[in-house]
Amino acid sequence: MASIERTAYPRFQPIPHARELTEYFTPTAEEIAFGHTLVRRNASVFTVILLLKCTQYLGYFPVLTDIPSAIVNHVRVCLRLPVHLLPLTDPPRTLRRHYRALRAYLGLQPGHSHAARSLAIGAVVDAAQVMAQPADLINVAVAHLRRHAYELPSFPTLDRMVQRVRTVVHGRLFAQVLGQLTPAAIERLDHLLTTTEIGERHTAFQHLKDAPKKPSLTHLELLLDHLAWLESLGEVESPLHGLAPALVQHFATEAKALYAGEMREMRAPKRYTLMLCLIQRMRVRTRDDLVEMFLKRMATIHKQARAKLLDIQARQREKTENLVAALADVLDVVSTAEPETAKIQRIERVVTDRGGLTLLREDCDAIQAWSHNNYFPLLRGPFRRYRSLLFRLVRTLRLESTTQDRSLLTALADVIAHQAHRAEWVAAGDMDLTFASERWHTLVFRTRHGRQEMHRRQVEICVFTHLALDLKAGDLAVLGAEQYADYRAQLLPWEECARLLESYSTVVFW
Repeated sequence: MASIERTAYPRFQPIPHARELTEYFTPTAEEIAFGHTLVRRNASVFTVILLLKCTQYLGYFPVLTDIPSAIVNHVRVCLRLPVHLLPLTDPPRTLRRHYRALRAYLGLQPGHSHAARSLAIGAVVDAAQVMAQPADLINVAVAHLRRHAYELPSFPTLDRMVQRVRTVVHGRLFAQVLGQLTPAAIERLDHLLTTTEIGERHTAFQHLKDAPKKPSLTHLELLLDHLAWLESLGEVESPLHGLAPALVQHFATEAKALYAGEMREMRAPKRYTLMLCLIQRMRVRTRDDLVEMFLKRMATIHKQARAKLLDIQARQREKTENLVAALADVLDVVSTAEPETAKIQRIERVVTDRGGLTLLREDCDAIQAWSHNNYFPLLRGPFRRYRSLLFRLVRTLRLESTTQDRSLLTALADVIAHQAHRAEWVAAGDMDLTFASERWHTLVFRTRHGRQEMHRRQVEICVFTHLALDLKAGDLAVLGAEQYADYRAQLLPWEECARLLESYSTVVFW
């Protein structure tokens, strides 16, 4: 049974707020006059008005003893009745007569009628095609009944109806999925639930449910192997084509909570549907985890390069101090009134004392090379360790551009095609790096003997860096993923939006 607290089924608050009492439970003069036309005694009027305001609030007739005392006291004060007066519990026959009169006054239709039951069942049948949680289906039934001015049935009645309808709809969906499976696919799924070797403790179904590990180098390789194994289990998208994503996720969660023995005891249509949903969701999750690991790995590579640059700059501090001291000595010499020849000789002695012209020139070149906080040339070291694994990862993931610019994917295809080449500098050819900054162009390209060349390793790092940036920005998507999927696939075509606009507006502004 669904928990009423998780649904929108109307119910009293244990301690109503004063503003809520004033807004919802204060009777109008017209309602008080209606109560007096229906009954005469103050206690009966009290009962009628109390039922009227509570039914307006709830959408069904409550039991008098379930009404919070705060509401009873508020209505009593509004009617200016004595403090000791309690609402009168009328006989069932009288109460039914009051219910009919109140329904007529409020414009409510009986909730136990065939029309109300048909309306609720139809709404739940439609919703069960895309919703899985009983609480959500109960909310749909409540919304439809209230929108069409029907009295709400009791919560247990509504819950039983939803459970029956949900079971029937899911049974049809399970049969639909089973009807699309080939004998080979069924045999492959059955194989997951059995052990293949003597003494083996776990089935492949348990391996199917294994959670991804932390984004370390070893676990990244294991995750790639896991995705390859998942994709070897055959086609799952076609049989699940008619299932809404929310249902696929719900069935996968249900399958993940079960053991292989429990799955084997399940009826075949449901068993195979749940297994297919679990395989599909684990593929999606694994692809998302691979992208996360790729992003974290590229971030780590850049972090290590930046740290190495700071270390170089720290180690160059002594060189910088030596060069500054040499320059200060030279300026002291220049500022004297000695003859030019003497100045030159003293400058030469300063240079010799500071390590010589060659060493000072090398120190100047080294400091100039790392003075602009450009750590890109240092990315090669950290990248080298993960290069083969990152190439395997981008070969495994199917990437697509969400914009009209496909230059990055074109560059990636060219980089993958030349992965095995060993030459450090190669002809630039038609390589298009318009997506990269000028700093990358300076690092990647050079002109030699009238021919433009590119540094193959730096091109790889540049492409992989921008892959990470575009995946984070949503300019690249991964087919078969969820978090990194193409957001445009979730958008409705404008023609369908226009067709649904009127019914959507009716629901929103109801």
